[in-house]
Amino acid sequence: MQPLEVEINAPGQYASAEAVEEMIKFLTSQWPDKSKPAFHSALARSIDAMVFAIDPQAARAAFVVVAHAVGMHVLPDDFDEMRKASWKKRNPAAGRSGVEGGHLKHMKPTTIIAHDNLPN
Repeated sequence: MQPLEVEINAPGQYASAEAVEEMIKFLTSQWPDKSKPAFHSALARSIDAMVFAIDPQAARAAFVVVAHAVGMHVLPDDFDEMRKASWKKRNPAAGRSGVEGGHLKHMKPTTIIAHDNLPN
């Protein structure tokens, strides 16, 4: 199984899981919301992976889904998304087009003439 780190106790505080047994421990002892259907799916897939030696990646994928359902980040899965969000937070104008950002709203449209079409 690909190891993961889950934001389990508080924002920015991560705990690692390198095996299905560690994911089961998180789900059964530290999970903040056990009422979501995704929780039961993740727990069942994790137990199946442990007991029946089924591919742990399916259990890991279900674990990531339920973590996202309760607002937790999972690394390395969410790394790119978190990096982009951090960059946008530091650069508020990033990602906006000139029109949406207001940079070009006062410019008048112009016609561009290709060099080959210029009059002699």
